[in-house]
Amino acid sequence: MKRFCGLTIVLAVAILASPIGWADEKNDLPEKELKAFEGNWQCKREEGGGRLTPEVIVSGFRLIIEGEKYQTIYGGKTKGSAANIIKLDPTATPKTIDVEWTSGSWKDQKQLGIYKLDGDKLEICWAEVGGKTRPKKFTTTPGVGAGNMYMKYVREKD
Repeated sequence: MKRFCGLTIVLAVAILASPIGWADEKNDLPEKELKAFEGNWQCKREEGGGRLTPEVIVSGFRLIIEGEKYQTIYGGKTKGSAANIIKLDPTATPKTIDVEWTSGSWKDQKQLGIYKLDGDKLEICWAEVGGKTRPKKFTTTPGVGAGNMYMKYVREKD
């Protein structure tokens, strides 16, 4: 009986410690969080290099997120650069997001950011494209290429 209990414990520990036991918990794109990102987002505020972008320009900025696809819209209808969300970590403090640009002048470059997602409010602060250091706060500094964008979710009517 002792031998059977010992073998059971060894097998249980081996299964729990194996990659199969924890692979779903450490996913780079947690499905629930990714699903919460989906939708059309209207930009309400943009700051870059310590300066606010004028409202007349910001009002034409939108972001459409479908699955891992991240599409910027300028002037209300012109498609801007697109990216793939390659990593989300909702357990980090602050929460982190990484994208890889698939079009535009930043194509094939990665960008690191932090985010707050609360219902229909989303804030993202990005580091410089290709930068290795992630922002720590939701603000920008003059002379530094990090941008801080605040967007509010806009539901499309059927």
